Amino acid sequence: EHPATTVCVLELPADEVAGTRALAELAAARDFHEVRYGADGRRTQTRWQALAPAAALAGAGSAPVPGPVFGPGDVLLVSGGGKGIAAECARALALAGGAKLLLLGRADPAGDPVLADSLARLRAAGIEYAYVRADVADAAAVRRAVAAGVAQLGPVTALLHGAGRNQPQPLLRLTAADYAQTLAPKDDGLGHLLAAIDPERLRWLVAFGSVIARCGLPGEADYALANEWLARRVEAWALAHPHCRCRVPEWSIWSGTGMGERLGRVEALARAGITAIPPQAGVEALEALLARPEPGPVRVTIAGRIDIEEAEISETILTGQAV
Repeated sequence: EHPATTVCVLELPADEVAGTRALAELAAARDFHEVRYGADGRRTQTRWQALAPAAALAGAGSAPVPGPVFGPGDVLLVSGGGKGIAAECARALALAGGAKLLLLGRADPAGDPVLADSLARLRAAGIEYAYVRADVADAAAVRRAVAAGVAQLGPVTALLHGAGRNQPQPLLRLTAADYAQTLAPKDDGLGHLLAAIDPERLRWLVAFGSVIARCGLPGEADYALANEWLARRVEAWALAHPHCRCRVPEWSIWSGTGMGERLGRVEALARAGITAIPPQAGVEALEALLARPEPGPVRVTIAGRIDIEEAEISETILTGQAV
């Protein structure tokens, strides 16, 4: 909302050289400048780096695509999974390997035709699932819902956190209550989900973030913050639980489904040079990302065509990992 403002984000230990480092970084800052110093003094700076074109990640013209990420022995817990982007991805992941789906959502399928149709598609595909109503911002409700789902399907082995809230408004109108409501499903909700499952059984944690956490967007200050905090929680979980593979796909806008479609932003962003991700392409990119054998960065931005630092990148999965 204030593109002419220079922003400098610093993370550094509170030691005797902190002031010297801070002054040097402030003097060098231009536009957006994000730097971290580790306890050992190692400096990293966030840069955009092309990871691989989506087609390459899918294995086109190269090595065969590895087998399904999730198999019949997996129970995939999906928040916000009854409809939208999370539902599309969960359905594809279950179809690929036979995993069971434990879907959490606030809506009642009896009064929500879109949700009812989404669940009908799962039944028609022969996917074993349970849909349990719960608000991920309510810790007690999450515990009850997960317990009911586990009793029906078995222990959770993978988590796909897709729940979120996005009600755009200008930065100067945002209140503390607005921030709290936006953070609740993204960041607090992930904490509630992780607290409700056995961490030793969890072998995959996938949390849906947003490119807005990286690039910003007018009217999206609280949503950007929520997605940044979400990604940092996942990074911390990955360090504390090395047996669990963790990814935060930081999506740009999708066409046909998801928040961007609901908010009517697809055409406006297209005029700004940001191409929406078709649902099938988004699903395939996620499957390919999760199937990559190497550890890789936790945070990965998946976009159609987007202008980043004056360089147009088309149909590419990007990493914003500090380098």
